[in-house]
Amino acid sequence: MSDWELVGSGTATAFGDAVEAEVREVRGPADVLAAIELLDSPEWVPPVILVHEAGGTTLGPLLGSIAAVVSTEGTLGAHIALLAKEYGCPCIVGARLTVPAEELRRVRVTNDGSVWSAPAATNGTAAP
Repeated sequence: MSDWELVGSGTATAFGDAVEAEVREVRGPADVLAAIELLDSPEWVPPVILVHEAGGTTLGPLLGSIAAVVSTEGTLGAHIALLAKEYGCPCIVGARLTVPAEELRRVRVTNDGSVWSAPAATNGTAAP
């Protein structure tokens, strides 16, 4: 599986194909609002949103514009899981990460609920 490192897993919901993208961490509504402000900018590239307990319910406006959601909280019945399914946005809930969230730059999330971190040497250009 190339040099990608398995850094977490949870329960996959609303999944099609695996998704690979830069990580954007959301810890609350202020982070969501900051992301919304960037939606129309040329720099916006749909990220994988890493959300914690305080930010999941506010992600609705972003779900059509992001690559996936990885939530460290929740179950299949969680609000974010249901919203993601409605939008067709890949989602992993109840994710347990083996590295600090701050260390994640580019990840690949797969339909088995795995979260993979890109190898630093390739800068995330080769997928598992």
